[in-house]
Amino acid sequence: MKKTSINEVVVYCESCKKFTRQIVDKVNHFLHLILTMITFGIWSFIWIYIAIWTFRYSECLKCGIRAKYISVK
Repeated sequence: MKKTSINEVVVYCESCKKFTRQIVDKVNHFLHLILTMITFGIWSFIWIYIAIWTFRYSECLKCGIRAKYISVK
């Protein structure tokens, strides 16, 4: 896997049967930090929920299929 930009990665697409560029949904931690500071910590509960319990999905730019994204580092 190699990164091409902040929200794009090159991974294997099961539908296309080859490596394609895909857009990855990521948590914007900076935005959540600002919201946590503005709400005096109340937003941190929502931030923790989003960061831990939501799944990351990627969308193939070639076929448009959304699949669960597994980061391989």
